[in-house]
Amino acid sequence: DVAAAIGRLLSRALLRHPTTVVIVTDANRRGRQAFLDALAYGLGLGVGSSVRPHFEWVSVPPWAADDARDPFDGTETEEVGLLKLY
Repeated sequence: DVAAAIGRLLSRALLRHPTTVVIVTDANRRGRQAFLDALAYGLGLGVGSSVRPHFEWVSVPPWAADDARDPFDGTETEEVGLLKLY
């Protein structure tokens, strides 16, 4: 699954370079939970009192490129999920 693979790659990159700032947005596609699960597992989040990664809905800023068009189907959106790791 592509989404889970991206979650694993991102978790490895963040562990190797912990001061890295990453912005991840999501259009609520079917692989969203697989991505979050792989990321949580790779970073060791969701264990004990740690919070699992999640997406928070935010408005697309007016300066967004391509009028916030989905790269897969071309639809426009006014909101996306912004990845939160805390």
